[in-house]
Amino acid sequence: MKSKQTLLKNWGNYPAVDSQVFSPDNKAEIQDFVKNETRLIARGNGKCYGDAALAPKVLSTLSLNSILDFDSETGIIHCEAGVLLREILDRVVPAGWFFYVTPGIKNITVGGAVASDVHGKNHPTHNCFSHYLKASN
Repeated sequence: MKSKQTLLKNWGNYPAVDSQVFSPDNKAEIQDFVKNETRLIARGNGKCYGDAALAPKVLSTLSLNSILDFDSETGIIHCEAGVLLREILDRVVPAGWFFYVTPGIKNITVGGAVASDVHGKNHPTHNCFSHYLKASN
C-alpha cells in the first residue's frame, strides 16, 4: 500500500493536520491494514465541513473509484467508496435516473456521503442518503 506524509485540510481549510495518508489498491489491502491499526480514519475527497476525516493516520478511498454495476431497469448502482457523486450522475442521468437525496455538492465520494449521512433540501420528505442504501459484500 502506498503512503505519503501531507498536510490535510477540508472544505473550510481549518484545521490543517499533518497526516500520513495511506492509499489502498484493493479491498484486501484495506482489510489487512485496518486489522493492524488502532487509530485511523477513512477519508474521501475532503469536501466535508470542520475537522471530519482529519487525523494523523488517514486511509484514502480515492483509489477505490470503480462503478461495478448499474442496473438501468431498477436504478441500483453498485460501486466502491471512492466514486464521486458526479461520476454516478454522469452514468445514471442519461438512463433517466437521479438521486432521491441530493446534497449541495457533487464532488463528494459515496463513502463520504455514507459516513456523513448527507441530506438535501428535501430532507423532511425524503430522509438522508443512508435511507436509499442496500447492503453489499
